[in-house]
Amino acid sequence: MRIAKVLLAVVAVLGVISSVAVASEESSAPTVVSSTTSSVGQSVTTFSDGAKLVTPASFNECPDGWVCLWEDKEYSGRMLEFQSRGFWQNLTDYGFNDKTTAWRNRTNDDAKLAQDINGGGGQICLQPNSSNSLLTGFNDLASSIIIFKTATVC
Repeated sequence: MRIAKVLLAVVAVLGVISSVAVASEESSAPTVVSSTTSSVGQSVTTFSDGAKLVTPASFNECPDGWVCLWEDKEYSGRMLEFQSRGFWQNLTDYGFNDKTTAWRNRTNDDAKLAQDINGGGGQICLQPNSSNSLLTGFNDLASSIIIFKTATVC
């Protein structure tokens, strides 16, 4: 009987450990998978979730099907590109917290920027196929982004 109780306790502990491991994998921050520099001095860092940080980048370098954020007005400086949909991505994971000054949404879906991580705080809508070269009232305040799977949210 005592062996059965010990065995049951071990199985319960292993179940808890495996649950914690799965939860931490799902919530882990993206990691850098590659970093390259072109012959003209532009660097591109690609993250494990597909996001890309491009330095420097212009308005026309935002790819079709992506939402791009720029650090400086008039679409200049560092550009962070997102394509994943349906969940909040925290800009702290990309070294871009409170840095967004301009944006371009080249998708057919709504997107939002939020003032706090995980979509908390004030939010602004990024309408499909639109852009803003200077975020008055929200400049350097964004901490997270979401791209929805529809254009009916905003």
